[in-house]
Amino acid sequence: MPEGVKYMNQAITYPAPTTISFIVTNKCTAACPNCCFECNPRNDCWLSSEIIKRHIVSAVTQWPSIRLVIFTGGECFMNIPKMLELCDFAKQMHLAVRIVTNCFWATSLRQATLILKKFKEVGLDEINYSTGDEHLQYVPLKNIVTAIKTSLLFSIKTAINVETHPDAEFKISEIFENPEIARLIHNNPNFSIIQGVWMPFTEEGISCIPPLPSRFPINLFDRCTNLFAGPVVSPENNLMSCCGLPVKYIPQMNLGNLSNCEITTLYSKNLKNFLRIWLFVDGPYKILLFIQSKINKKIPELYLFSHNCFYCACIYTNPNYYSILESYYREVVASVLFRYNCLIETNKRMLL
Repeated sequence: MPEGVKYMNQAITYPAPTTISFIVTNKCTAACPNCCFECNPRNDCWLSSEIIKRHIVSAVTQWPSIRLVIFTGGECFMNIPKMLELCDFAKQMHLAVRIVTNCFWATSLRQATLILKKFKEVGLDEINYSTGDEHLQYVPLKNIVTAIKTSLLFSIKTAINVETHPDAEFKISEIFENPEIARLIHNNPNFSIIQGVWMPFTEEGISCIPPLPSRFPINLFDRCTNLFAGPVVSPENNLMSCCGLPVKYIPQMNLGNLSNCEITTLYSKNLKNFLRIWLFVDGPYKILLFIQSKINKKIPELYLFSHNCFYCACIYTNPNYYSILESYYREVVASVLFRYNCLIETNKRMLL
């Protein structure tokens, strides 16, 4: 479906965004083989503080519904003064702040305390720690344990995002085995665990995707809630359609550069293509099933057990699938738009 496909001049309302996210940098202390943004210590691309502040002001002015700003990377804690400045600015704009980090800095309790004390003082609300098989090659588990201990002692909302895939060696139980951590997280409302998405981007990784089990989980049919959750800005100052894992590999998800354009103007392009609405309503797995029904032969990706982002990437990166949709999408336009409008009316602030 070409980008220019409109909705027959119908008025479309999009959900008011509740978050704004910044991939502050592509630089990272780690070089995970399947990093979705190809981050590593040599990739020194940073989004400037001035640009980030300008986007925050513009977004909050246009969308009072925005309540949360998310700073991620790469590894944004590689420039702690910058992050303290941005956190303080966001709080002045009356936003909650979440930061995502791999904990490379939590080498000791003293070090972690010195750092998180400063973030607590400027009002950091949430911190997410990333770990799992690939992360642990660069950041030891003891750093994660130290960081958990410290942020909970400062009453900062803490989440552990663990790479999850069927053959993962690291198990979240390894964190619970630390008695002090077990005591801190027991019934603690400030602590949560996220079974994070692991998606392969190397040929070796893709070859390891397991086949679909005979009794597959119903969440394969989930719709995509990332597409209209809120604007996402890359280190290159590009506006992305979503924060999904393969977004860098899908040109259609890059809405354009923000150097000479307001974030609110460019964000409206999210609704200039019917496929995004369809993904939001039905999710990529169901769309692949639709394609399969039109070609009357099995689509191999449908029989692999992966995440929604994988199936979405299959649709966008396979010219044959895209061509099928271009030929047949009009059959579902009325149904999809009706259900889309029902979703928006049910909750104007976006169903997550």
